[in-house]
Amino acid sequence: LYLETTNFVRDDYKVKVGEQVDVAVELRGDPESITPVGLTELRTRVSYDETLIRPAINPQTGKIWIVTDGTQSEGWTVLKVEQTSANSLEIDMTGPTPLVNDPDMTHFFKIKFDSYLSTGKNKDALYTSNIDIYTYPVDFDNSDPIGKSDQYVVFRDIPGKVLVNQDCA
Repeated sequence: LYLETTNFVRDDYKVKVGEQVDVAVELRGDPESITPVGLTELRTRVSYDETLIRPAINPQTGKIWIVTDGTQSEGWTVLKVEQTSANSLEIDMTGPTPLVNDPDMTHFFKIKFDSYLSTGKNKDALYTSNIDIYTYPVDFDNSDPIGKSDQYVVFRDIPGKVLVNQDCA
């Protein structure tokens, strides 16, 4: 089984300097639904402009704030969130229930970001942080020694944007 599906970040996020924004990684069954595959283990890499936004720290856990409540990953475990560089994260997640394409619940998970006063790195799009994503299945617990359909899932990753309103008045 070879399956191609889509995950994406919207390009219409807006936040004021000093506030937080929840950026969702979303699923869309285009060109094919992810439902038949039964994926329960995924890694997502996320990059952003760290001069404008940075992952928020959850005050209850002291860790980077990944939101699963009210998303498809509710009940899943965040195995790891690693800041791989100043502008990127690697997020490993596993869950008891497989991902499905649900038009009423497209959010896979969310990352809470803090926003900062800056023009940003992209001089052609001031105050805008691109959010690039890259998602793929991983067998974290080595429970699939012969390789099943999750080895052949390809995500078409569509990046998004966050506009940081610099109006501090």
